[in-house]
Amino acid sequence: MCVAKGLNLQTNTLVTKVTSTDNGKWVVHTPRGTTICGKVVYCTNGYTKGLLEEFSNTIVPQRGVCCSIEAADKDHTPHLTNTYGLFTSRPNSDYLINRPDGTIIVGGRDESLIKPNGDISGWFDCVDDTYVDEVSKAEFKDYMKKRFSTWENTDSDVSKIWSGILGFTNDYLPYVGELDVIGKKGCYIVAGFHGHGMPRVLFSAKAVATCITQNKKVHELEYTIPKGFFVSKERIEKPNVYEQGIHKFVKEHYDAKL
Repeated sequence: MCVAKGLNLQTNTLVTKVTSTDNGKWVVHTPRGTTICGKVVYCTNGYTKGLLEEFSNTIVPQRGVCCSIEAADKDHTPHLTNTYGLFTSRPNSDYLINRPDGTIIVGGRDESLIKPNGDISGWFDCVDDTYVDEVSKAEFKDYMKKRFSTWENTDSDVSKIWSGILGFTNDYLPYVGELDVIGKKGCYIVAGFHGHGMPRVLFSAKAVATCITQNKKVHELEYTIPKGFFVSKERIEKPNVYEQGIHKFVKEHYDAKL
């Protein structure tokens, strides 16, 4: 609908940088050319620090793995009543949804991305999602059988497996709103959803869109986001407690074994 009304929609177009002009506009630079505009919305999630250096230690990219699991006998798929989040003492949880066609979508098993020597470079602060490790594939092979009693006698196959980049923040919450606090008037951010984008991103994006159309700050909206999502200089500059937890986990579970 928007394209039909004249929207110039660019896909697969890398933004290399955003610069300011003397008259308060912004120049978005891409290999296809530049665009001059009055408003810029950074929906960059894990890739945020590539364009906003102020967020270099605030929103960190992290590689995750997700897969599709099917019962070997597709006519007899064990029933699952709910969707699931599986929490342990590990830094991140596993998550699972059952699809109408019987396939199970499972993501997580992050510790499989940590090397035996404690190297986290292929997982934390990583933007390379072009591959899936063999150890990750092995982690999901009998995932359902090991965790759900209804699947104990069911053989299953990993029909698809892929990796992607998520954006994890210094305080576990997303950053949503205007970027005036870092001197970027007319710029907004909707990023850093810490692995929980599906329940948060739509209303967050709506809030920023409303800010632009009504020319208001995010805290001035009648229906706005939680205050914890608001952008402030103090919040951006806070220590990254999530990263601290990652290093603590590695030290306790990997360094001690070396």
